[in-house]
Amino acid sequence: MSDARSEFTIVPVAEMSLGETPLDWPDRPDTLAGTLEIAGQIGERFPLLHSGLAGPDVLAADNLTDADIARGIADRGRDVGSDEDRVASVLFLQTYVYRVAAPMLAAWVLHGRIPDVSASNFVLRFNDIGRPQDVAMKTPRVYALPGDITRDAETVTVTDLTDAAIRVLLDGHLLPMTERLRQSRKMGLPLARGSVASQIGMALTFIDAQSAVPWQTTARIAVEFFERTADLIAGQGRSGDMHYKQLGDREGVTFRRGTCCLVYRVPGKGYCGGCPLRSKPELLDTWSTRLLARPTDNLVTPHGRCDLES
Repeated sequence: MSDARSEFTIVPVAEMSLGETPLDWPDRPDTLAGTLEIAGQIGERFPLLHSGLAGPDVLAADNLTDADIARGIADRGRDVGSDEDRVASVLFLQTYVYRVAAPMLAAWVLHGRIPDVSASNFVLRFNDIGRPQDVAMKTPRVYALPGDITRDAETVTVTDLTDAAIRVLLDGHLLPMTERLRQSRKMGLPLARGSVASQIGMALTFIDAQSAVPWQTTARIAVEFFERTADLIAGQGRSGDMHYKQLGDREGVTFRRGTCCLVYRVPGKGYCGGCPLRSKPELLDTWSTRLLARPTDNLVTPHGRCDLES
């Protein structure tokens, strides 16, 4: 690491005291469509349609055939230039996990709402490189805390948003998909778990970088989610964990990968910037560089993107 970055600090979030006051979201729209519109501003893989996605190429997540999945895996392999099935399968799973999880996580961080992205309520359209491009709910449904009512969707009142997220995202969608790929593609358990945990963690990292929500909110959501799913995806263990980063007046959270995504096996590719196979000095340099590259204005607030410096 360069001398200019010698004061870079990185600490596992699980070792920090983040407070015990319940999280609160006083500024949020009165519609689920409004939440999804704002959450979608985080990035290109964050839009989730309230409903209405249709067409001959739109597939129901709970009705994907073996041929649909095989086609997506083949398209991912062709896109990255790899004929190794295991590599293509891992990359397919990771892009699938990120696209399903990202909008739900953004709605949670920004507005304290859990859109129902369970497979039985989810439709998608793959693009020609095996990525879910357009995604939507079949029925507008959201899990929310007492007193939070959305006038354009079925609102399921819960007292535990983390539990709702686990049931909707993992139990109701990603774990069955992961197990299906493990059985059909001979994917090892650590690799499969790492793929799920890393993409959830990386989506949370991106939300933290692109939003004006205090990093402590994202950190508390992440730590509780990963601690309570350790036996499912080992998110606070071998698969990786969340870390706090600070350099000068810049700070935020990031997910430290615990497993490799196998991209280095693609011809012409090397290790990813955050790959756990890299040396510690290389990783620290990557993490500090990415922290300094984060935007400081035009961030997404609970009301949408705005220039905080104007």
